[in-house]
Amino acid sequence: MQKILILVNRTYSNKNSFYDGLRNLMPSDVTVDIAHFEDITIDIDGKNTSISIDDKSVLDYDLVYFRAHNSHIFLL
Repeated sequence: MQKILILVNRTYSNKNSFYDGLRNLMPSDVTVDIAHFEDITIDIDGKNTSISIDDKSVLDYDLVYFRAHNSHIFLL
């Protein structure tokens, strides 16, 4: 089974409809989770770093996709 995590920004208000549409297009052996960027937890402990979403490590996913709808999100 393949696992995909899609991260979207908070301004993307149709997260659930996007998920439903995507789920209908995926094969049955693919699971898709969608979360907001704000849901990311980064723990740094000396040389150890972990990144998780709802206490689930991003290492558990085969693919992590960052989906941004607002071009201003990455402006410095």
